[in-house]
Amino acid sequence: DKVFLGTLDGRLIALDAATGKVVWQTLTVDPGSAYTITGAPRVVKGRVIIGNGGADLGVRGYFGAYSAETGELLWRFYTVPGSADGPHEHPELELAAQTWSPDSAWETGLGGTVWDSFAYDPELDLLYAGVGNSSLYDRSKRSPGGGDNLFLTAILAVRPETGRLVWHYQTTPGEAWDYTATQHMILADLEIGGRLRQVIMQAPKNGFFYVLDRATGELLSAEPYVDVSWASHVDRTTGRPVERAEADWTEHAAYVTPGVVGGHNWHPMAFSPRTGLVYIPSISSAYRYSPDKDYVFLPGTWNTGEDMGALTAEFEDFADLASFCSPSHITAWDPRRGKAAWRVVHKKAECSPPTTRTRASDFGPRKPEAASWLPPSATRWMVSSTSPYSPGWVVCMGATSCNSNTTMPANSWPGRSQVRQKCQSSPGARAQPSRRPCPGHPPPKLTAEGICTGATAPTVTASG
Repeated sequence: DKVFLGTLDGRLIALDAATGKVVWQTLTVDPGSAYTITGAPRVVKGRVIIGNGGADLGVRGYFGAYSAETGELLWRFYTVPGSADGPHEHPELELAAQTWSPDSAWETGLGGTVWDSFAYDPELDLLYAGVGNSSLYDRSKRSPGGGDNLFLTAILAVRPETGRLVWHYQTTPGEAWDYTATQHMILADLEIGGRLRQVIMQAPKNGFFYVLDRATGELLSAEPYVDVSWASHVDRTTGRPVERAEADWTEHAAYVTPGVVGGHNWHPMAFSPRTGLVYIPSISSAYRYSPDKDYVFLPGTWNTGEDMGALTAEFEDFADLASFCSPSHITAWDPRRGKAAWRVVHKKAECSPPTTRTRASDFGPRKPEAASWLPPSATRWMVSSTSPYSPGWVVCMGATSCNSNTTMPANSWPGRSQVRQKCQSSPGARAQPSRRPCPGHPPPKLTAEGICTGATAPTVTASG
């Protein structure tokens, strides 16, 4: 007889379903900190479950259960410890504290917000929560002594009546790339290895699709559903990803895929028992992570430990920020076989040019650029690096002397500038970023220099 909702300022509200009148409301966060609520509450056994967001701004993550009748807080689960030695709010934090350096950046809150995904299995009586990213992306500053940093980027299984932990699985131990595990989780019964298994499935931002036994947390499979460069694979024996050294950006900048937007973000995915496929709104992206050597924690501001000035300098044109989520696609994933069945690419996201061309030094009005996109005379040039969000391709519009197979030795946007300069053509020709690589060329991968080779790519057997 009630409707429950969370508000951006952190209130949990119960409305009378018949009249819309407020029955009760509870403030679930510290109003002096940069918390938000962006996810929907779930109701389990008379308890309203809600988490919060704000990890990038420097808060400590948690989720909790409130009485559906009164709004009273019944229990709260903190996803990261508040200190090395305690006192800890609940027993699980004693385990978590062992995975953090004693000199961790406790003042940042450490992150781990639970800002979206929950699921519930009434038969097993388990509530599942997906945990988000760290407050400081740079793990050398967040936890100087290393460690897995539990329970960041973990899937947690707890008892809904008490909040006590039954099992956990961490998708990205010691995460450093904003790889949340807050994406939606799907419960299903699948035949795997000749056995019917009760599974929980998730496609988190790190690019691997996970199938776990939802009763025990056992890893059944983890395969890349988009290009992945930060890890070569997930070891089935240990359940841990095998990181690539090129993705470490603690000392110098590195291009990594997926980028901060992830291979899959908040957009819900779906499972069809009829086809046996999971349909994922997936994204191909890369990002330049650059350490801020002079980082100082500032409450309520962006606290990722990145050199934002260096990142901004990567963009020649503000309009190119629009390629953030491009190209995007729907990937149909077969969780039994651990591979994609087909993929449909969003053509507009893949090929459309920026609608404005504003210089980074020009904060005035943006002017639309009238030009047909990819005419027959256009030639694509491949650049030997990637931008923070899109493949490093440049199109010579109307050019007469461009070589589509020329590779420019450069670093991202400077490389594009060189392409523009070398785009010698008939009057009116110009160069523009392209979202689509030349026919016959593979998509860009990461290199030892932090840019292009050896990424783990998903297998797509058919075109949707």
